[in-house]
Amino acid sequence: MKFAKGLNPHILPYLVLNISLIYLFVALAFYLGLSPDLDIAFVSPDSHTYYQVGNWLYHGTSTQYLAFRPFLFPFVLFSSVNFIGIKAYFAFQFICWLGSANLLFATLTRLFNNKIISAVGALLLVSNLTYFMLTFHGLSEVLVIFLTTLFLFFLARWKDSKRKDKIMLSLLFILVLLTVTKPINFYFTILASLIVLPVLFYRYKYHKSIAKMVVVLLIYIPLFFQMGVMKVN
Repeated sequence: MKFAKGLNPHILPYLVLNISLIYLFVALAFYLGLSPDLDIAFVSPDSHTYYQVGNWLYHGTSTQYLAFRPFLFPFVLFSSVNFIGIKAYFAFQFICWLGSANLLFATLTRLFNNKIISAVGALLLVSNLTYFMLTFHGLSEVLVIFLTTLFLFFLARWKDSKRKDKIMLSLLFILVLLTVTKPINFYFTILASLIVLPVLFYRYKYHKSIAKMVVVLLIYIPLFFQMGVMKVN
């Protein structure tokens, strides 16, 4: 009780939430008999296509899947499995799973100012069995959900932010990361760019600062790299 009283009131809800989430994850994994395993990670044919793209990134091994598998998730999958091990990949997936719940909790708290509604929303997300089981598979959906909740987190900060240009840059960068994870997001990135870039360059005078222009350019580097990869293929 004394320990709880000594905690920052803003930290306590997150502490309770994360303890609950970890307990939920362990309980579900134990009940379903799941653990980090290469056979489980690569049981889906799609996971092998991601792995082959990752193999191309490191070794230049030709693969037909470059045409429709963006590089970000294959990079994560191949790097973690080959250089550290399947447990490293599982840790990445678990962090994304846990992070998505925390981001959704923070987003809902900002929108509704109600910890109970926020907790229910976060728990509904991660208690979805499909989402839970995907953390053990070599598929990109967990990363996509994490990036989506990160996008919503920054979007919810828009109204109260004094530096809306930074929020716009953050949202644009997340859309770029989503695009190099799932190509369907390319159209959203283009649309957002057509809206955001004129605002940044004219309202916020980004064209008058080389440093700011460099920041904008850096945001698009993953997308430029992906376009180069598709051209090579």
